[in-house]
Amino acid sequence: MRTGKLVWTFHTLPRPGELNHEVWKDGQWEDRAGVNSWGFTTVDVQRGLVFVPIGTPNTDSYGGDRRGSNLYGSSLVAVDANTGKLKRHFQTVHQDNWDYDNPPINIGDYFWDGTKRWPCQQPPWARLIAVNVNTRR
Repeated sequence: MRTGKLVWTFHTLPRPGELNHEVWKDGQWEDRAGVNSWGFTTVDVQRGLVFVPIGTPNTDSYGGDRRGSNLYGSSLVAVDANTGKLKRHFQTVHQDNWDYDNPPINIGDYFWDGTKRWPCQQPPWARLIAVNVNTRR
């Protein structure tokens, strides 16, 4: 990593042959903007994960041309820091037409109903999202 050489790439809009590409029907993935990370990525060195908050696919106020779940739009994605392979994802809004982009996450020990959960997000739309990356809940 110290050389600046590209080590891996994770496509936030899955391409043909990649995991979850099939949710983009009838070529809807082609020439699609958005589905990018507006915020900072967060690295969990202890677990070897990179957390990427992903925004809404364009056009964000009209979803008629992008049926389905639109993965990985409006998702928190965790990839292996060494390989870039998807480890987990959690979509905060399916078929997002409201531009609810995800903010960067905070890593820490948070407890919910007696269960330790991490990481934690505070989206601008007044909700707290705590995800147990081991169980995806």
